[in-house]
Amino acid sequence: MHYKNGREAKVGDKVVGIINGVPKAGIVAQTLPASDACNIAIVPLPEYLSCSWQSKDFLHADDIAASAIVDSTQPTKESA
Repeated sequence: MHYKNGREAKVGDKVVGIINGVPKAGIVAQTLPASDACNIAIVPLPEYLSCSWQSKDFLHADDIAASAIVDSTQPTKESA
């Protein structure tokens, strides 16, 4: 099982994703390799919901932190 960017999904990973247009953040509590539909169980932060999601809908929090996040309120070189 892998996240959206190809990184392997593991129990304990901190993840961020958008599910049905709603941002979700949580910790991977269980992986279910035999399932094609819902293959990871996420403990959402801060609320607890007993739900499973697909790992391909998420990114590892470390990968997000390492990426350059563009602030859309700031002018870009192209618009300057």
